Amino acid sequence: MFSCFAADLAKRGNRIALWVKPGMAPLLRTVPGVERVVSDIAALEDCSDVRWASMMSVPGLLGITPDTVPRNGPFLAAEPERVAAWKERLGTHGFKIGIAWQNAGASHLDKLRSIPLREFGPLCDIPGVRLISLQKGRGVEEIPTVAFSERIETLGDGFDEGGGAFVDSAAVMMNLDLIVTPCNAIAHLAGALGRPTFVALMRVPEWRWLLEREDSPWYPATRLFRQSSAGDWPGVFARISDAVRTRASRAH
Repeated sequence: MFSCFAADLAKRGNRIALWVKPGMAPLLRTVPGVERVVSDIAALEDCSDVRWASMMSVPGLLGITPDTVPRNGPFLAAEPERVAAWKERLGTHGFKIGIAWQNAGASHLDKLRSIPLREFGPLCDIPGVRLISLQKGRGVEEIPTVAFSERIETLGDGFDEGGGAFVDSAAVMMNLDLIVTPCNAIAHLAGALGRPTFVALMRVPEWRWLLEREDSPWYPATRLFRQSSAGDWPGVFARISDAVRTRASRAH
């Protein structure tokens, strides 16, 4: 999310290096303006006159407000070869919706942000829709428990298991018509890639989604659907389904 500031920092004459977890390095090397991405801090010992900042501190250092968040387009990119491979595997038929429903964490907040898979059921009533699971780990056990389990396409045991975190997710997203997800890593990845995304939010969301608006200053292609009352996922998905129906009818 905060790597969107790298290009602007580079334009100011800075040489940008990111220190990240090893699995994130391949994807973050695609960020415009970033010169180096390392997972071992020792790799930057040859740099002189280094200034350090937490990525989450950069907006404050730059005096960014919701109205001045850079809108330079996507700031992550998928590997072209993977995009092509997933295009062949997924095919071009149908209105392809990537779905995720759970957060990876087990905290109280993670549980509040997560959505029972059954709430996605109304999407199956829309003609031409295909549901493609982007869920990994926690949450996949729900698939066989829902009435529409046979409508959910899974992507195999090797999905996102090699080459770095989310590299397959990113490539798959480039072949989808829409992503529907709660506030989780999938939402931020889709937003950073500039993919059309519907994010389902709990009544009081994280600060980054602000309040009482349907758009996101961070991700121009993202639309927000908020609970009108705590726990009202059915109401959220009624509105999402209406929006998907409109979008799908225009696409075909």
